[in-house]
Amino acid sequence: ETLVEADVLDALLAIRTVLEQCQFPDDAEIVSELLTDAKDWVERARTVCEGTVIRGPVLSVAEATAQTAYSAISSWEKWVETVVGQEMIYKDGAITFGQDLDPRWTSVIKGLHSDLKTVAVQGRHWYFHHIPGEHDLSQTLDRMQHIVSTLHALYAAHFGSVDLWSAPCVPRGPIRVHLVMSAPAARMTPPIPRMAGIVGRDQEIAQAVKLLLKRKARVLIHGLPGM
Repeated sequence: ETLVEADVLDALLAIRTVLEQCQFPDDAEIVSELLTDAKDWVERARTVCEGTVIRGPVLSVAEATAQTAYSAISSWEKWVETVVGQEMIYKDGAITFGQDLDPRWTSVIKGLHSDLKTVAVQGRHWYFHHIPGEHDLSQTLDRMQHIVSTLHALYAAHFGSVDLWSAPCVPRGPIRVHLVMSAPAARMTPPIPRMAGIVGRDQEIAQAVKLLLKRKARVLIHGLPGM
């Protein structure tokens, strides 16, 4: 994965600031330590030759599996969107595409509805509710690969050649991270990410928005991560 210097530092700084303002000094101190480490890595990247590989930390099986899932889903989404020519939309526990979808894709997308729904549910699980062992990542990757194979066949028949996305292997043991150091001479500007829409609880969200529009509205955040 490519980590953008400004993204990492700005995000950690923002998290620390919020924790300090919310009077969570212990948590803010932990994030401060992460921020210091991140700054050290940036400085180290500036002092070594471009492309220098440095041995990083060892990830546990659970950590490596989660990282594999994040990376796979991200690259898979980009591949599908490039081939289909439409942005993927996560809605009502499924994956749909825009109204400008080429008619040649319509029947194929309908035929993949079950597979897309599985990826939507389990993909969202990995992004927001990861609990080790709850879902078998290999099964999700198999569904993703099946979708790619089906779309690739249609694309090759009507539009030409395109590189085939391949699912990564699921980690079976701890994995050591290797960092390829590369830092720009000047500070980078954070890119504007694609908006991550909140899906699955439309009525509750609409009710919350309506309440927040009232004067002197207050927000209480509670629950487990991802709730």
